[in-house]
Amino acid sequence: MAKPEELDLADKGAKGGSKKIILIAVLVLVGMLVLVGTMVGTLWALGVIPSQQGESAQVSEAQVEASAEEEPKGPAVYMKVEPPFVVNFDGQGKARFLQVTMELVGHDESGLEDAMHHMPAIRNAMLLILSSQSYDVLSTVEGKEQLRQQALAEVQVILEREVGHSAVEDLYLTSLVMQ
Repeated sequence: MAKPEELDLADKGAKGGSKKIILIAVLVLVGMLVLVGTMVGTLWALGVIPSQQGESAQVSEAQVEASAEEEPKGPAVYMKVEPPFVVNFDGQGKARFLQVTMELVGHDESGLEDAMHHMPAIRNAMLLILSSQSYDVLSTVEGKEQLRQQALAEVQVILEREVGHSAVEDLYLTSLVMQ
């Protein structure tokens, strides 16, 4: 005959095993729900899943209007600004020199020819901008990007004033040497 202590231990082992299986199943289910929730949240944040039906209709109308306004653009046209700019600038009490080569970018070749025609005004503005720079600022990537944006804005203002529109869409600093 079996002892009562042995039967009791056998029953506890069987109950503990089924509890472990249930616990693992619950944890797997919760993990899957968290994963699906994260994926849905990410898709919603990226705009793939619209938050409201009315909002998605507004977005699609705005996208249609924006694409209707944009004409297909041809290949980018680059115009090198020659000769490079050489200026002295603020360098913490030291005589510092800055040499910069720029290229204008657009998709309308005739518009870039307008920029070439007004190059004296553009060069004057660029010399003033470059000579007002600081060595500490230009030593950083952010400072160089700020200079690029400032130069682009000035070129576009000059062309808007002189021609009525600007075909220059971007400006690249293709060489920048500080000494």
